[in-house]
Amino acid sequence: MYDIAVSDLLISDTSSITYEYLITKNPIVILDNNYTDLHEMPSTMDIKTIATVYNESSSISDFVNNTFENPNPESYKRCLTNVFISMMDNLLNGSLNFYNRSEKS
Repeated sequence: MYDIAVSDLLISDTSSITYEYLITKNPIVILDNNYTDLHEMPSTMDIKTIATVYNESSSISDFVNNTFENPNPESYKRCLTNVFISMMDNLLNGSLNFYNRSEKS
């Protein structure tokens, strides 16, 4: 976690670390690896709608510099909020369903 806290930018593939990194509100660069998603995220929670995607069309250092020149921390904050609220809703609904089932037994 320390590495995340002190970093200025994340360069990643499509791993889940991108969602954990949202808490920093720092830029995220996703490497275009021609990966086909196994599931589709709602657009309000899809990291690929807010991160910049590097596809090797320019040098990585130029791409990173451009990413720093055009930050958008509010979009990261919105996505983090949407993901967190969704997780909490799922947790709460699961807990309520469990409670309701146990009451009927």
